Amino acid sequence: MDEATFWAVVEETRRIGDGDLERQTEALLDALTQRTVDDLVAFQERFDDLHERLYGWALWGAAYVLLDGCSDDGFIDFRTWVISQGPDVYRRATQDPDSLADVVTDPEQTAEAELFGYVAQDVYAERTGSAEMPRREPVAAGAEPAGAPWDEPDLPRLYPRLTALVGGAPEHGSQP
Repeated sequence: MDEATFWAVVEETRRIGDGDLERQTEALLDALTQRTVDDLVAFQERFDDLHERLYGWALWGAAYVLLDGCSDDGFIDFRTWVISQGPDVYRRATQDPDSLADVVTDPEQTAEAELFGYVAQDVYAERTGSAEMPRREPVAAGAEPAGAPWDEPDLPRLYPRLTALVGGAPEHGSQP
């Protein structure tokens, strides 16, 4: 599946969800249920590629500020949330993670995106009876995030808008 088609599906689900991630996830389930098994695999491959591209220290710092700390698992869900927000948010987040201050309404909702990332796999399992969707091994598996690591005291300077949004610097979160 090419990137334009992937994003068209995500954008349609966003329109239907109207800001409600649970409704958006249901809309994605409905949309993917209409697709072929090959389309499901292709959708998941594109999702995995876009998800992997977000694996960097700069975005992790943004997640750390928003969530008052962010573990490995939390960062997986956060990246899924960024994808669920559509191509414009995705592109801006890759260039300036602090720009997420423009779209975050509830920082905790970013952690609720986990199910969005499993929809294609769930539909595939239901359709084929196989719990294992064919997938490539992620390039970033076991690798360090891209970019330069940050130190927690630097986060307010690096993410001033996100820091202001949540009312200050993280105090006791999970550091990667």
